[in-house]
Amino acid sequence: MVKPMLRNKRLKKKYSRTPGGRVSMTYSRKGKVVHRCSLCGMPMTSVKSGGPKSGKTQSRIYGGNLCHACLSTVLKYTARIRSKALKLEEVPIRYRELVKTAAGKA
Repeated sequence: MVKPMLRNKRLKKKYSRTPGGRVSMTYSRKGKVVHRCSLCGMPMTSVKSGGPKSGKTQSRIYGGNLCHACLSTVLKYTARIRSKALKLEEVPIRYRELVKTAAGKA
């Protein structure tokens, strides 16, 4: 039976063959979680790594989900739609859902 300290999900389990030809299980720690922007995929510097997103996030709109560049783009398109200078169909597809919800709030 496995040691009680190794019976959990915080460790990665990997089979490895020993020099004697026996197959054994080796245990290693999982890496840290790097939270990423939901649109562009860049690592977010404002969210603490290794834990849940509720740990340290920004208090602004889409604080733990979007990076600053994607957020500014979404807000620009939202302002242009509210001022009727742009239609929702003219917004790029990757921003359309976020812009629709942000424009509908106000």
